[in-house]
Amino acid sequence: MVFSVIVPVYNKEKYVEHCINSILNQDFNEKFEIIAIDDASTDKSLLLLENIAKNRKDDRLKIIKHAKNKGQVLARRAGIDASKGDYVMHVDADDWLLNGAFECIYTIAKQFDPDIIVLDSYSILLNGKKILRKFAYQEILTEDKCLIQKSFYFHSGTKIAKREIVQNMVTGQRETRTTADDLLYCFEIFMRAKTFYLLPKAFYVGRRNLESLTQTSANNEIMLENRIVVLQVLRKIIDSNIANTVLLNNILLRLEKQILSFCTGVNKSNGMSKSNELIKALQLFPEFSDHRLHSIKLALISRKYALFIILKKYGIIYFLNTIVSIVYRKVKK
Repeated sequence: MVFSVIVPVYNKEKYVEHCINSILNQDFNEKFEIIAIDDASTDKSLLLLENIAKNRKDDRLKIIKHAKNKGQVLARRAGIDASKGDYVMHVDADDWLLNGAFECIYTIAKQFDPDIIVLDSYSILLNGKKILRKFAYQEILTEDKCLIQKSFYFHSGTKIAKREIVQNMVTGQRETRTTADDLLYCFEIFMRAKTFYLLPKAFYVGRRNLESLTQTSANNEIMLENRIVVLQVLRKIIDSNIANTVLLNNILLRLEKQILSFCTGVNKSNGMSKSNELIKALQLFPEFSDHRLHSIKLALISRKYALFIILKKYGIIYFLNTIVSIVYRKVKK
């Protein structure tokens, strides 16, 4: 069997039929399976999945039922554990695949046998506009991780990995409810793999909520809490894999940028309450010097200082992006 497609489903009755049919309808002569994990949906998602399986009489669709909601991380893990394909790929239940995806990916897998294939994707905004999201910046077969690391910071749907790469991962060993599931999954498979094929073609189409691009103040606090979980899990990933200094510093720098950005949307009292917990998580990494930790502490209780640090460390472009985000949040209130 060539592909195992993992589809976690939770209350997606509006989209799940389109998603599943876009996979089953692929023009592809080789064997593949869809493993749909209903994560205790309270709408008609499970019924729709069962109807697809019944009406199409297609044994390529396999359904796993969770008696209680476990979250996307554990749902994906259940799908991976049940998978039998040579390669594993992920599709969210409100997204879909364009026809030709399997045939194109299979051609690359058969010819080059990479551990991971990276593709681009499309996003559909609420206004109907379709935008291309780049992850494969050039077509290349490589083992140079420093060259391609920025392709692995998010979007698991654009990473097709050999099944042995995604088995027994740190990510998914326990429930981790965080908005950065993809970052952890993508970084861990990046650490585990040796060969990568970047293919600048897009077959994955995702629905993108415009409001998710800039968070409300309350959501900034949630995002900050999530980064504490991310740091804790990331420490375990690093301890379980060989990561060179450059790769580790790059992802820590990215997380530091995110934390400082979230600090601009957290009020002073909440920032102080999260300070000790966040600093403790950051101290899991010796790369964070006392000076860097002190700057983050100040940023947590002062939005102006957070903006100053962003401007000083990351330049005018990142600073202006943060300002736009703050203005958008105020307008939406």
